[in-house]
Amino acid sequence: MSVNLNARQPFDQFSRQYFIRRLINEGIRKNKEQLSIIDFGGHKGNTKQAFPTDDITILDVFDVDYEGYVKGDATNTVFDDNQFDVTTSFDVFEHIPRAKRKEFIKESARVSKVGAFLTAPFNQVDR
Repeated sequence: MSVNLNARQPFDQFSRQYFIRRLINEGIRKNKEQLSIIDFGGHKGNTKQAFPTDDITILDVFDVDYEGYVKGDATNTVFDDNQFDVTTSFDVFEHIPRAKRKEFIKESARVSKVGAFLTAPFNQVDR
């Protein structure tokens, strides 16, 4: 499946999206044509482009309105246990206050049937 990921993203962000897409498509999808994926903090991200045939929900804190978007706190969501096949989060974790990071991870796992993918620029060195 050819997917047009945003090549204008910085390489590190593009590569994290690319590898998670491959892990989900090659390791989780199996014969399932459509997955339900929630992206914690995904407003202005590329999850819908990376998974064009899937049911994508974006959870974020901004006051915007578009299809599939839910305003909310990823450390305490309104979703049911195992409501989504997969949870993703791209370049958000570093913005979560340290005191709430454990809740963020727990919530990501709680709402997912299969697993949660969290990417962030760990140990990034500013140059």
